[in-house]
Amino acid sequence: MENYLTPEGLAHIVYRILERANDLNAEEKNLFIDGQRLAFYEVLDIIKSELYIREADLKEYGLDFELESLL
Repeated sequence: MENYLTPEGLAHIVYRILERANDLNAEEKNLFIDGQRLAFYEVLDIIKSELYIREADLKEYGLDFELESLL
């Protein structure tokens, strides 16, 4: 049996990334934390763009919001 990434599996991965990105909001701001926020933004922006191109429902993946709110 081959292991394929299902839409549900991808949604779970995106949820975990969003959860970690949101955890950074509780951290004291510094250059390292700012860098982490930018990294999470970039990763989520790539995923969101790829889903958009494939006409996926962004809401199903928890990405139906402006990513700039993470920064």
